[in-house]
Amino acid sequence: MKEISMDFFRDEVRNGFFIPTAVKQAWAAQLQVLDVIETICRKHDITYFADWGTILGTVRHGGYVPWDDDMDICMKREDYTRFKEAAKTELPKDFRIHDYEHQEDHWLFLSRVANSVHINFEPEHMKQFHNFPYIAGIDIFVLDYLYKDEQQEKQRCEEVKHIIAVADSIIAGEIAQPVKEANLIQLEEKYHKTFNRKLDNRHIGIELYRLAEEQMARVPKEESDRMAQIFPWGLLGNRGQDREYYEKFVRLPFENTTMPVPADYHRILSGKYHDYFKIHKVWSGHDYPYFEGQRKNLQAVADFKLPEFTFDKAMLRQNTKEMKNSDTMQNIAAEALLNIEKLYKAFMAEMQGKTGSVVAGSEEADDTEQSRSEAWTDNAGQRTGKLSADSTAQLLDILAQCQGVAIDLGNFIEQMKGEQHPSAKVCVAALEKYCEKIFNAYNKLSLINEQPEENPQIDNGTQAGTSQAVWTDKIQSESDLYGCEALQQAFVQMKQTVENEIIHKKLVAFLPDNPKRWKEMQALYDYYRQQENTEVCVIPLPLFAKNLYGEIVAGQDEYDKNDKRGEYPADLNIIAWHTVQMQSYEFAAIVIQNPYDAENPYLTVPPAYYAKQLQQYTDCLIYMMPQGVNDFTENDITDVYGLKYSLMMPGAMYADRILIESPAMKALFVNHLTAFAGEDTKEVWADKVMTIAAFSGESAQTGQPVQNGQCGQTPPKKKLLYCIGENEFYENADMAINKVKERLNVMTQYPESLKVAVCLYPYDIAAWDICTGQEKDMLVQVLKEYQKNKGIELLTKNVFNINDIDDMTAYYGSPSPLICRFVQQHKPAMVSEEQ
Repeated sequence: MKEISMDFFRDEVRNGFFIPTAVKQAWAAQLQVLDVIETICRKHDITYFADWGTILGTVRHGGYVPWDDDMDICMKREDYTRFKEAAKTELPKDFRIHDYEHQEDHWLFLSRVANSVHINFEPEHMKQFHNFPYIAGIDIFVLDYLYKDEQQEKQRCEEVKHIIAVADSIIAGEIAQPVKEANLIQLEEKYHKTFNRKLDNRHIGIELYRLAEEQMARVPKEESDRMAQIFPWGLLGNRGQDREYYEKFVRLPFENTTMPVPADYHRILSGKYHDYFKIHKVWSGHDYPYFEGQRKNLQAVADFKLPEFTFDKAMLRQNTKEMKNSDTMQNIAAEALLNIEKLYKAFMAEMQGKTGSVVAGSEEADDTEQSRSEAWTDNAGQRTGKLSADSTAQLLDILAQCQGVAIDLGNFIEQMKGEQHPSAKVCVAALEKYCEKIFNAYNKLSLINEQPEENPQIDNGTQAGTSQAVWTDKIQSESDLYGCEALQQAFVQMKQTVENEIIHKKLVAFLPDNPKRWKEMQALYDYYRQQENTEVCVIPLPLFAKNLYGEIVAGQDEYDKNDKRGEYPADLNIIAWHTVQMQSYEFAAIVIQNPYDAENPYLTVPPAYYAKQLQQYTDCLIYMMPQGVNDFTENDITDVYGLKYSLMMPGAMYADRILIESPAMKALFVNHLTAFAGEDTKEVWADKVMTIAAFSGESAQTGQPVQNGQCGQTPPKKKLLYCIGENEFYENADMAINKVKERLNVMTQYPESLKVAVCLYPYDIAAWDICTGQEKDMLVQVLKEYQKNKGIELLTKNVFNINDIDDMTAYYGSPSPLICRFVQQHKPAMVSEEQ
């Protein structure tokens, strides 16, 4: 099966709708089933194509409709028959075809390819389907040819409905035996069939369903100009679509693969939905998501409660025991600085006591002439001009201790912050300056005990006087306090530096887990960076896959692959997650995006970064809910379901603040949190939940409006994205290329005010199946000529996955998922007239 990248399973917001990992798991399982269907169809030259919500999602979204979770495909009757025959022997182990012949209570004229016959928690299955134990399937609908004559078609539909009615009454046991027999005889005579009376009611019903299908398939292709799904729509009078719509197909991007759709998909969708790019988010189908129905059925028969996250009041800050680590960088540095200060003051006090001089910043002492003279006399009481040996040794020992503790503090700061960190650099520089002054003081004190050498060739008196002068020069004089003033200045500077840069500086950590979602944190990051004496860092967290038992399954290759630091803006203060011991720091705030802790069904951040742990390292743990989600109400059941994963999770429970985007959503969020945690917690949530703007003290509208048309200013050049789709070429490639030229000629008439960018859809022209190689080359050549002569911009990369459209003004051309992005940004988007 085609590999599905781990990034696919990340929580995501599409078109204002939140999609959690749990729904992505269901999608992924269906994509794996689709891969199996694709393999069989390619082998046997069988054509299938997207239908219903799947064709809408393919064209409009490039994948699933965000608030839908099933997949529908369609086949013409002849392909459907051949596929079912091939599937009997070519489906993988545990895969099944569900239809009325092989599945109980599946009385439908469609088939479902399923990855299992039951919910499966076997390790092999869970590994293959990314921890998704539920049955995942794809419905295959059938297209049949309709009679050109409407009366004939009506007659055929009446026959089919009669056969089905007889079958259903027999299956349900609601028909008397004589009536049953009469109906069977009548059908045998009319359709030249023989029914085995020894069969039970279910199997007679199966034979009648086969007969009904034979009647649905009885119109030859050459006698028809339209096609439809006869059950149920044809039976309800629907006349289907022109047969020619299903003659040619194109493959469009769909999640991690491509999906065949009729080449004239725009006309088909317009016929079904009119303005199909206008989003109407409605839900009236099965349980959302579909696997919740299976989960309810499993719970009904299980003799234990299925695992599910539940609230515990101990998670709230006010109920959490004090578990903070005292051995933080700030506390250790403060303790080391206190030791340095004690030793410094001890040295200054000793010097003051010995010399009788008071140094600014030293402890006052009760100095007496007696204590001073004792330090400067020998054992005989004679004044020597130098400290006693004991006093000097004591002072030198204190200085050595001062230097040792200062060096240790410098090494510790470099270890915790990194040698190149700005705070570490200034602290180490201040500590080195302090150590330098300690060294100077140490040397000067050492010179006090040096005895001047006598020169016998010079008069002793002269010699003594000269030597004494040299010695005095070395130590300068008593009044300079042997380097104490310089030492005192260095100490004060060092203390202030360490306090400002390490002990009292506020640390704020942002922990994003997806570079594509960093923009949601940018405003709050900028807010904290503007705060005084605050250091803000970004610690991008990797996501790892978990196995059935919740264990991380990642080797070094996966660790390297998940290092996405290079995908974040270059100007961020980024720190590698594996180099940080969070418990070693005291944070003013920690900001998280991932709310799951261990509750995500497939992915996890490193457990050291779970909210339960982070709560211990800060008094302000902030959980930022996904942004870009449209406002919704209790009636939007698919949106409300998403709160199970975006709000009712550990990150929100442990957080001190839950930051949301829209003030209009606060009441709904508070109500759901209260229902989840208990009525007595309502005030807690009302206090916790606030908008990002309210938290940062800003108005909801930030930034200055753009002033266009000011005197002396040139209005900005507008940028138009022109999309050329493969579907335009399905009838006549030459005509389509000429139409491209006509449009570009019009668009490039105003180069001073309009910039034209061109993209293809699908984005890689090599994947276009409708065009010949020569036709593709012709189109590329035309575009290159306009690029050279008219200055158009060719977007050769996959613009659907990048943010290039942010600086574009409008969209024109073939239908593509890019239209939704333009509409979401309130920019004009128009499908070309031929479409």
